[in-house]
Amino acid sequence: GPDHIGPDPNRAGDLVERQPIRHQQHDPNTPHQSDRLSRPPRHSLQAGTRVGVHSELGTITLAHVLHEWANHDLGHLRQIEELYRAHAFHPNSGPFMKYSNPQP
Repeated sequence: GPDHIGPDPNRAGDLVERQPIRHQQHDPNTPHQSDRLSRPPRHSLQAGTRVGVHSELGTITLAHVLHEWANHDLGHLRQIEELYRAHAFHPNSGPFMKYSNPQP
């Protein structure tokens, strides 16, 4: 396999060039798309208490869902970090390898 992780620097031409977004005329009374994207929506602090019913878990709140979403995504980041650690750093740490045991 490759002896590096990440994009192959010899294949930079394969990368897709990103085109700038062109804005069209819009009604001055309508929020501009970039304004909608740059500011978080304003919600009541009580929005997290909104409830729904999950088919397996029963009653859950919006706060539960948002916390689980963040927890889930952070779990994926941990997996990526551990893979990178196991392949990019651990094999090259020489005698220090005995002090760690990455589990990707």
